[in-house]
Amino acid sequence: MDLGNAKFLLENLIGRMEQEGDAKRWKLEGSISALEMDALQTILTELSVEHVVPPSSVPPEVTPEIIPGPVEVEVLKQAPNQSEEKIPTEETDDESANQAITLNTRSLDFNEPQNPDITLCLDFGTAMSKAAASRGFEDEFLELKLGEQAKQDGIAYPVVSSIFISDSGTVHFGQDSIKQSMIANIAETLRFDSLKQEITLGNTDSSLDNQLVEDKFNPTELKITKGCLITIYLAYLTDLACSALEDQHHVSRYVKRRYALPVFEENHSRWVKQQLQLLLSRAQILADTFHGEWHAGIKLSEISDAYQQLLKLDKLPDYLIGDSVLEPIAAASSRIQRDEGAARELVMIVDVGAGTTDFALFLVNQDADKEVFKAFLIPDTVKGVRQAGDAIDNSLRIAILENSHIDNKSSHYDLINSNLQRYIRGYKETLFESGTLHYTLADDSEGTIDLKAFLNRAQVKKFESLLESTFEKIMKSVDSSYLDFFQHHSIKVVLTGGGATLPMIQGLGDGQVKFNDYSFNRQMATLVPDWVIDNYEYFEEEYPQLAVALGGACSELPEQGPSYAKFHGVAGKTDQWKVDQF
Repeated sequence: MDLGNAKFLLENLIGRMEQEGDAKRWKLEGSISALEMDALQTILTELSVEHVVPPSSVPPEVTPEIIPGPVEVEVLKQAPNQSEEKIPTEETDDESANQAITLNTRSLDFNEPQNPDITLCLDFGTAMSKAAASRGFEDEFLELKLGEQAKQDGIAYPVVSSIFISDSGTVHFGQDSIKQSMIANIAETLRFDSLKQEITLGNTDSSLDNQLVEDKFNPTELKITKGCLITIYLAYLTDLACSALEDQHHVSRYVKRRYALPVFEENHSRWVKQQLQLLLSRAQILADTFHGEWHAGIKLSEISDAYQQLLKLDKLPDYLIGDSVLEPIAAASSRIQRDEGAARELVMIVDVGAGTTDFALFLVNQDADKEVFKAFLIPDTVKGVRQAGDAIDNSLRIAILENSHIDNKSSHYDLINSNLQRYIRGYKETLFESGTLHYTLADDSEGTIDLKAFLNRAQVKKFESLLESTFEKIMKSVDSSYLDFFQHHSIKVVLTGGGATLPMIQGLGDGQVKFNDYSFNRQMATLVPDWVIDNYEYFEEEYPQLAVALGGACSELPEQGPSYAKFHGVAGKTDQWKVDQF
């Protein structure tokens, strides 16, 4: 903690003290916080007063055993694994002899995936990441408790998409990164909460290996790239998923996997696929190398060392990485193809994550009695909005600051704002669950936010209008042959993702959508389909968050019709697309 913030916290601590009757003594009601204790220790250090650390908390210095690497590495002018340009790193002539980390390259012993009847899907999310797996063509879903594997409190399946680098250079992952960041320097080092947004909103002009992590996320002198940081998180996710397969289902770690993607425009999508296929291939080697070490945290120097070795490999386990699947299509796969009853209808999938809201419109024909489950994606109806749960987080952060009359000119704004960012997701959950949020800021000021008033804020209304206009825009893009045929039917709206229960998202499943001479009623589908309740009740509580991963793990995905297809009835053709294939 820097001296300025320590002084500020100490002043607040003194301000809470009360003078006793004899004017020579002071008392303090209650306990002091970890931050205030940190401030006291900082002041003591500044005054050159040594503060004693219990011996048990000081790890002994250990000279790492030097083990020769399991593979012979030849440095090429440009390995297939590398970008055309890399940020240079310092190396010594004896670097290979002094490496403390030995890569585990067991995945390179194979040339094809093991257990070919298993399909794994990784859903790398902005706030939470998930994984799911199925066995065989009947899609028997395997329970993968990543949250339990990661030793998270109260979260069984998803894991927190977060990394925190401490002042001492230890990298913490998932829920532990949140805990560690709460007791760390609150003003200078931020938790890296939105790793995925470096891909969804990032600079596509260069590789992630050419982009340095900002100092506000990395308080150490060791510079690392975003490619390194995202890969180590993907390694964490990969190891949890693979370990769950091994421990819970006795399946190999080296199975074929898909990965879920938000909706992007074509050029951005091409760049994202290229980056993720490379990083996920690298992630398997780091997952094996650091297996079992995540919960205690890993030294940034060890991660950097391993990553530099990784960049020099001329071979990666890319045989493991299958095709990408768009998130709304994966969500449809878990919902539409397995839904109950018999119907022929238009179904709008709305998948709401933390960073993106993705839409897709499907023509569905299903009859459970006849075991018919077909969903065709209507051409040109997959749309993405670069706003979702994080937009609500940001609106709430601004609302709290305004409510407390704090702006960027206020004293200690950086301290208060950075601390607020760490708590904002939890504050949002409290606000939407209870209807009222009582908050306390880093300067001990307090305030209250009412849900009804918050939902009427201009920023929130703007987000709500953006969602509605996107829904309408998609419907306007549909060929009139579909609209004429289904104009007397309701549009079923299926909401998935972690933000599916937000009020402005729920509103998409109600009311009407009107445009030109058309008017369609919207009918919201149940949040959890019957097949989950009947066969996989343990998925029920967290199904909205798991929908994309479950759908991406299906052996078959919804079929996609050709561009500009017209609908001529279930016995006709839509250009080259035969609808009677239902």
